Amino acid sequence: KENLTVEEKEMQDRIKLIADGRGQTPEAMKETLEKEDMLDHVRNEVLHNKVFDFIAAKAKISMFNKDRIPGVEEKP
Repeated sequence: KENLTVEEKEMQDRIKLIADGRGQTPEAMKETLEKEDMLDHVRNEVLHNKVFDFIAAKAKISMFNKDRIPGVEEKP
């Protein structure tokens, strides 16, 4: 089991990114997120991104030519 967590710096970076996209300061954006009870949503979003990045880093992707795989036929 991997121990992936969201650090405060990562939260600050994500809030800044959201704020920049909306033309707000990070402080104002954080206040809005707190008011709307959305900080947990942002934290989960950061965590999900970390999980996907972790999986992608560990994935082994192979390319196959469908013509070389027995039993695989092209769909019309």
